[in-house]
Amino acid sequence: VARDIPGAVSLKKHTFVKELFDVDVIINVPVAKHHGLTKLTCAVKNWLGVVGGRRGALHPNIHQNLVDIARLVKPDLVIVDATRIVFRRGPQGKSKEDVKEPKIIIGATNMFTADAYALKVFNEHAPGWKDTKVDEVVYMRLGLAQKLGETRHDKITVHKVEM
Repeated sequence: VARDIPGAVSLKKHTFVKELFDVDVIINVPVAKHHGLTKLTCAVKNWLGVVGGRRGALHPNIHQNLVDIARLVKPDLVIVDATRIVFRRGPQGKSKEDVKEPKIIIGATNMFTADAYALKVFNEHAPGWKDTKVDEVVYMRLGLAQKLGETRHDKITVHKVEM
């Protein structure tokens, strides 16, 4: 179904899976992994799975298009699977050497905040990610600038549950 995206910067209208708008609660359950185009694929990028039409047409301006989609599709809950992450050559990876196992699940009510915390997991567990800043993941920088979610690690409240 075609939908206008209020407040969109680049993607003013697009088609989405109709059922997305026929539910009472939306739960986004992405797997955190590296992505060659967006650096990180997690909760925000996970919404490409509900868009219709030619997804490839969204790639030239992918970061702003993801942010625009996030204006329309807002989950009630985000649960990020960072138990096993592909940290390079993603999203598929080429071998088990591309994988680390932080064994972390992230829960949040804001997908930009969830993605920012996922980046922190990469910083702590994935080779080559230690100094990667939120600003380097363009869609996160845009989401913060456009007031769609907190991505600054020092501003995020974290509650850890040890098992």
